[in-house]
Amino acid sequence: MPRAERWAVVGAHVALALAYVLAVPVFEKPDEPAHLEYVRFLARERRLPRPLPVFPFHEESIWQGVNPPLSYAWAAAVLLAADPRGRAGIASDPAFHLAADPAEAFAAGSERRIPRYNLRCLLFRGEEPNFCLPDARDRWPLRYPYTVLRALRLAGIPWTALAVWCTALAAALAQRPGGPWPVLAAACVGLNPQFCFLAGTFSNDPMADGLAALLVWLGLRHAARGGAPGGTGRAAVLGLVAGLGLLTKQTMFAPAALAAAGVVAAARGRG
Repeated sequence: MPRAERWAVVGAHVALALAYVLAVPVFEKPDEPAHLEYVRFLARERRLPRPLPVFPFHEESIWQGVNPPLSYAWAAAVLLAADPRGRAGIASDPAFHLAADPAEAFAAGSERRIPRYNLRCLLFRGEEPNFCLPDARDRWPLRYPYTVLRALRLAGIPWTALAVWCTALAAALAQRPGGPWPVLAAACVGLNPQFCFLAGTFSNDPMADGLAALLVWLGLRHAARGGAPGGTGRAAVLGLVAGLGLLTKQTMFAPAALAAAGVVAAARGRG
């Protein structure tokens, strides 16, 4: 796949992700308040939350605190760099309200509440929809703290762009030169509306996506080269990326297993 075509697909993905970053109000993406609580905790306390023997079973009150910390540490660094008040800003300000409580939204009246019906609400009738009270500071021109929160959303886009790039590289390993599959594979990932929607959100998904795609490509490349020189170095890089992935999200076990299969295939000399 020519590099220009790869850059074109990645550029289109970044443009769509930026559009979602600007168009979708803050906290309307899945679990953004919970993910941000974990980011704020790391930025404020500069340590990992401790487990608790009783509910909520974690020192950090939002259940996202049970997730591996790498992506949240990345976002916490971005938050501290983007917030003009530094650690005393969004990370520590107790008056900073992340999202409206459902009861508060109901009390405010229907003209002020915005229901966010997700799939769980449709499948399970007892599940209450999430609510978000509109905030004038989140409208153009953006004002603090939403200037920082929008910037924090940008932290995930480089990782999803990496996922699109590595998808094209992985597809190129499975075809003869000159075929259309790398650009089609990259487009299927990078131009997927849901993927673009989640690219610009503060959560652990964007980094996990990027590291998973990188791990799959590296594993396939290592297997394809079989017993070629440099196998030890390639296997070490695979182990490093797999470790970083497992520090990002539990779902990284699947691409890590695929990469391990690539190491076994290469060790047996089967390209």
